[in-house]
Amino acid sequence: MASQTEKLYNLLGDGEPHSTPQILREVYGSDHLAIARISARVYDLSRGKWSGKKKLKIESWRDPKHETIWYYRLVREEPEQVALFEIKSAYIPI
Repeated sequence: MASQTEKLYNLLGDGEPHSTPQILREVYGSDHLAIARISARVYDLSRGKWSGKKKLKIESWRDPKHETIWYYRLVREEPEQVALFEIKSAYIPI
């Protein structure tokens, strides 16, 4: 069975914003009052304190119309660019 942190990672893995009501439903179950725990699980993900051990960047912001609702989004890392070869000179003698 996946931990709450792993469930949150799986939900946020699509890179889309997710609201606290959605996270409560999908990670904790609809009858659970775990708003304070969401920020703790986000902290775990951002500090690498979960089974994936990787530190993740997660953005969060408050809904401007409903101040008790927050949104969280996993920021995907840009893939590292690797040069396949290096061109030392573009001059080719004839």
